[in-house]
Amino acid sequence: MKEYCVFVLLNRTNEPMILKGYNNIDSAKTRLYQYIRNWQDNSWPYYVDNDFYNNEYPNIDCKNFAYFCIKERDVTKWEKYSNVNIKYEDNHENNNKCKIINFLDFNI
Repeated sequence: MKEYCVFVLLNRTNEPMILKGYNNIDSAKTRLYQYIRNWQDNSWPYYVDNDFYNNEYPNIDCKNFAYFCIKERDVTKWEKYSNVNIKYEDNHENNNKCKIINFLDFNI
């Protein structure tokens, strides 16, 4: 099963947004076209990064534009949660992925 979303990146804030997930591509496309219509009504440039859309503004070089892209992902079945104990290793060099800081190791 697939899930779809409309990925939005506004150049003025540079903050990516995904507002909602959709169960089918038609719902995601409908929402994308609503975003595009809103930007067209305000005469703001935009870019859609999907192969089904023909962009009006192929080269955008301004400060107020939007980047849109429909993204998809596989949705898997729900699994039973299990609490996995993560063991903290004293040797930090061998465990680069460890996000735990032991403040007792530092002299203050």
